[in-house]
Amino acid sequence: YAIDGTLMRDLIRGGLPFLTYGMLGVIYYRLDALLLRGMTNIAVVGWYGAGYRLFDTLVFLPNIVMMAVLYPLMSRYSVSSEASLKVAIEKATNLLLICGLPIAAGMLVAAPNIVGFMYHRAEFAPTVNVLRALAPGVVLLYVNAVWTTALMSVKREKALPLLAGVALVVNLGGNLVLIPRLLGVGAALMTSLTEGVLCGMALALLPHQLLPVGSLRVGARALAASLVMAGVVLALNGLALPLLVLVAGAVYVLAAMVLHTIPRSDLDMLYRAVRRKARGESDAPAALQQGASTMTISLTSPQNGIARQSGAPWVRALFDGSGHALVRWYMTRRPLRTLWSVGELSRKPPGGARRWLAAVVKYLTNSVIAQVPSYTVRHGWYRRMLGWYIGPGATILMGQQIQMAGIRTSGKRVSIGADTVINHGCLLYTTGGLVIGEHVSISSGVWLVTGTHLIDAPDFPAVYRPITIDDYAWIGARATILGGVTIGRGAVVMAGAMVTRDVAPYAVVGGVPARVVATRQLRTPAYALNFHPLLE
Repeated sequence: YAIDGTLMRDLIRGGLPFLTYGMLGVIYYRLDALLLRGMTNIAVVGWYGAGYRLFDTLVFLPNIVMMAVLYPLMSRYSVSSEASLKVAIEKATNLLLICGLPIAAGMLVAAPNIVGFMYHRAEFAPTVNVLRALAPGVVLLYVNAVWTTALMSVKREKALPLLAGVALVVNLGGNLVLIPRLLGVGAALMTSLTEGVLCGMALALLPHQLLPVGSLRVGARALAASLVMAGVVLALNGLALPLLVLVAGAVYVLAAMVLHTIPRSDLDMLYRAVRRKARGESDAPAALQQGASTMTISLTSPQNGIARQSGAPWVRALFDGSGHALVRWYMTRRPLRTLWSVGELSRKPPGGARRWLAAVVKYLTNSVIAQVPSYTVRHGWYRRMLGWYIGPGATILMGQQIQMAGIRTSGKRVSIGADTVINHGCLLYTTGGLVIGEHVSISSGVWLVTGTHLIDAPDFPAVYRPITIDDYAWIGARATILGGVTIGRGAVVMAGAMVTRDVAPYAVVGGVPARVVATRQLRTPAYALNFHPLLE
């Protein structure tokens, strides 16, 4: 054995920045608890520690994603392909934004539920505000993990001690100012602020050609989906936390789908990776790909072999039957009608997956989406998931009850014209087809019922007939229109009327059953409703 002094010196010199960064990082990361203990009392330390424990637990995600998975990849690309390195940085930033933003939003709005579920004691009430102050730090910590790892990949590790040193000074100075005034909440705010300072410095030190500019768009959409989720959580805050988490997760995923939060290229790569796994293939793509996908996804029968290949059972199950159809539908962003036409959702078992999917979508449509105070989310869901046509300037307010057979209402047309208003709490029975013209005003509580039953038939079958409402018609509150009826242009249906037969243009009808009681004098209507109340 021989001692190689030169090699030892080089190793120590090369590792010194990481050692210094690690030591300073531990100090500034734990400094707030020491300062709280010295400047306050044990109760404040307990309140802060109870909130910080959850924050500290959430660090596992960037540790797994960055250090265990992406750091080796970034290191390789830093010497082989700068373009691929930029894509890796952007994809990692996208992933952690998509995960971090809803977590932070959930911490902000569901902090009382979380604290109550974890500790079950009223004495921990001050922990609620501590948890809320730590919430922004979750997102900043996630993003900071990407950018500091990128700095190491491009051999700028000598800047790491500077980052940690500045963070230590900022954290110490801020805590000395805020802890006497805000106690544990002040320490939590400084934790989030320190992570923000680290993010800003890491971004400034990152080479400009590697900046993840595309992540701005993904972050904005993830933030919008998180706000939708937060609104639903606030509305349902009386639920038990486990159920609330499930509902919040489902709402976030659906809102993210509607807003196209996940870039198409990411879905493309995920689809191909899982498909290769399902086929038992071991070869991986040589490099990450950027930009739009050119992959063509077949919408053919199961004879394509995907479900017959070797691989893990859960992978085969994912690509068998309805699961395969769902993945391909979301990947291609095609209307579900395309899959329906080839029977993808009813192969295994026959009709079972289709019925379950229709039931889930119907529940989410009426119990979740209809209560979201966002026209963008509601209209996006009606257009993309239910296949409706909604014209420009149309307004569908909250609280609608959609009665439908199947997601796409058995292929029947649902069309709502421009500048039409459907007010709160209407029942829209769309299975038989529903065509509403432009500038139509539908008041609260209106029922449009396209379905009925044959009462003299032995099997009591359902019968569906379309409803058509022409331009500039006005349907009064709590009126009911039955299937097969056409409401003429400019006609008025009085409040509480039961319409069982066609209404002539510009006629005014009322009563049960509705009869003509007057004629509308306005014959050339040209008004615009333009009704878009906020948060409705």
